[in-house]
Amino acid sequence: MGVKLKDTLLLVGDEGSDRPIFREIFKDNFNILEAENLPQAALLLKQNDTCIAAVLIDMEQLKDEDIKLINSAAHQNEDDEIPIISFIPHASDGKREELAFLHGARDVVVKPYTPDSLRRRLEIIINLYLHKQQLQTLVTKQAETIRNTNQVMLDAMSTIIEHRSTESGNHVLRIRRFTKILLEDVANTYPEYALTQQDIDIITSAAALHDIGKISIPDDILNKPGKLTDEEFEIMKTHTTIGSELIQQLTGMGDADFLRYAYNIALYHHERWDGNGYPFGLSEDEIPICAQVVGIADVFDALTTPRVYKEAYSHEQAINMILNDECGKFSPRLLECVKHVRSTFAALATQYADGYSPKDDSISIPLPGPAWENTRLNTSQLSYIKYQTILHYLNDTVVELDLDKGLHHIVYNPNPDFDSVLSNAPFQNASDLLKYITLHPDDISIIDDIDKLFS
Repeated sequence: MGVKLKDTLLLVGDEGSDRPIFREIFKDNFNILEAENLPQAALLLKQNDTCIAAVLIDMEQLKDEDIKLINSAAHQNEDDEIPIISFIPHASDGKREELAFLHGARDVVVKPYTPDSLRRRLEIIINLYLHKQQLQTLVTKQAETIRNTNQVMLDAMSTIIEHRSTESGNHVLRIRRFTKILLEDVANTYPEYALTQQDIDIITSAAALHDIGKISIPDDILNKPGKLTDEEFEIMKTHTTIGSELIQQLTGMGDADFLRYAYNIALYHHERWDGNGYPFGLSEDEIPICAQVVGIADVFDALTTPRVYKEAYSHEQAINMILNDECGKFSPRLLECVKHVRSTFAALATQYADGYSPKDDSISIPLPGPAWENTRLNTSQLSYIKYQTILHYLNDTVVELDLDKGLHHIVYNPNPDFDSVLSNAPFQNASDLLKYITLHPDDISIIDDIDKLFS
């Protein structure tokens, strides 16, 4: 980001002001814009803020509302404000000078003045603001360099943990991609979370540290090919609390909001919507949205990649298992978003499969955005609540089918006889069993027709 060229002065003066004198003094060194009143000056400022070096105001009558208007225009860019210089008559008791500073003037010139003294004062003020802008540019570049360096270090830490565990080579890279895609759909579908693009990018980067606590887990537990014992599982669960403690110790290495998101993700990404997760058994939106999303991304990657204790599931199987609570219960809102992005998840899982080399495939950490917490309901959420209310009233089992993808989602199921049938088998196989449990004989032909579509 370079320093912008400031080659224009905005002269503001009513009838009888020194505006014509200003024009003669500065016409050889600056482009000149002129305004007869402050509203007109504010408009010129908004239209030419990138090139105006300073505003010179010489007006006998100044209204507070007009002064606020031009100050707002002069400060519309926090990183590139424009200095305002006010002129007052010599016969002043000091109140006009004090009022000018109070209203936002950066310098006050008391009449009479000489052209040379005015040129020199303006040169000093413009150079000060130019120096300030150069410093801000330098600080911004240095901050970006530090953030990028920190990201490399944090990614390296994640990779070390990854190579100790049974997780695959590009696990962290895929988690970041899945997280980004799902967050973007959540932001579009549920604006009540108030997720900005900056929030999405910083959470995506922070997701790389979700399993940093596994550095403390013994190898014989971390890489055990069989099922963990209860005692071993209790030790494994500590990677969440230990991870959050490690991130707390990284204060100073990264952006404060980045570390806050990383802390929440590391600590809470194994919590589940119904309170049956760990380490604290949080439920529903007690779980930060960043941790909820990374939790889904982590589960999808775990399901679709081979581990020492299991073979990889297909993408379709993995989505079905997530939708039907076979890996813990997730937010109904997020499950709707999972349906939207399932094809993208599958494509990303293939694109970034193990063996992919992400040489230039980095995600930068932006400056923090506003907090996500917001409890207002939007139209999508209200529709979902109405839908669930109707299902509870009807008290019938409802299964959504995607005939093209071979996916099914148990939306509502009050019948315990269906639990094991629907949850643990592809719908093609489950449909055969369903026929003989509670279906009316007249309805069996409908299931047969569905079976033909899958075959």
